[in-house]
Amino acid sequence: MKDSGKVNTAALDSKPDYPSAYFEYIAAFNLLNRSRNQGMSQGYIPLTEIEAYIRLYLIEDIEMFVTLIVEMDNVYLDKSRSHG
Repeated sequence: MKDSGKVNTAALDSKPDYPSAYFEYIAAFNLLNRSRNQGMSQGYIPLTEIEAYIRLYLIEDIEMFVTLIVEMDNVYLDKSRSHG
């Protein structure tokens, strides 16, 4: 197969446009992920760490933030435990 030198941008043009808040939640999860308890297995992100993040970053919608971080944490742990 010969490379024509042209970049096919069709996939990039059709990618969904996610609200920037999604990326903020992902960034928050990635930061909080470092604070989880380690032992024989990974534990959940402590609620005290989530609370500290809320206070430091002045999160306004606390209920939504906690719900999303906890759900992301559940998925993360389920995936890591099923691959471990």
